[in-house]
Parts: sequence; structure tokens; C-alpha cells
Amino acid sequence: MADKNKKLKILIVEDNGIFFNIVSELLAEHEIIGAKTATDGLEKYKECRPDITFLDISLPDGNGHELLIKIRLCYKNAYVIMMTASRLKEDILQSMAEGAQGYIIKPFSSEMLHGCINEYYEYQHKDFS
Repeated sequence: MADKNKKLKILIVEDNGIFFNIVSELLAEHEIIGAKTATDGLEKYKECRPDITFLDISLPDGNGHELLIKIRLCYKNAYVIMMTASRLKEDILQSMAEGAQGYIIKPFSSEMLHGCINEYYEYQHKDFS
């Protein structure tokens, strides 16, 4: 069960430094881990086992959909939020089908990010039995 006062480990897989900095600043009360590529994102995920991952779809060495699948194959309970500029219905539906718990579109607000954090806490309190 997640404690709302607990400092979360948050992995941000984002190659755009501006968006990375925005998310890092808005969620500064948590431990932020960054990755700029899909390869680095997977390594950091395995190494740090974050509570939440914010994952861009367009990455220099692959795409977020492929990384999401790899993460979910290794860690079926991974909590991943897609964070992208893509408004394509296909990307949204594909992300959800691949196991993403959320999808936020850039540019996003502080409220959207904190809403994702609150949804994580609610998800942790659900009884899946």
C-alpha cells in the first residue's frame, strides 16, 4: 500500500531537456531519475525499479511503445504514464493496450502531473484479488 507522504521514485524517459526539466521541477518533492533514450530508460528501470515512469513515445533510439512492452514483460506491475505530444487516437489506444496506466499530452499542466501521482496512490490501494 502506498503512503501519500512517501517520497516516490519517478523515472522520466524524455529526450527533450525542456520537458524533462519541467517535470523534474513540478515533481521535485520526489526522487527523479532521468533517461534520454529507450536503452538508458530500460537500464535505469531495471536498476532503480521506480514507482512511476513517465515515458515519451518518440525517443532517439526507439519508441516508447517498444520500451513499454519491454518493461511490462519484465515487470507486469510497472506503473507507466505515456507523456507525449502525440494526440493520435491510435497512439492512445495502443498505449493503453500495451499496459500504460495513463497518457498525458504535451504541453501539460502541473495539475495533470499531480493527477497522475494521485491516481498512482489510488491504484496502489486497489484490491486486485
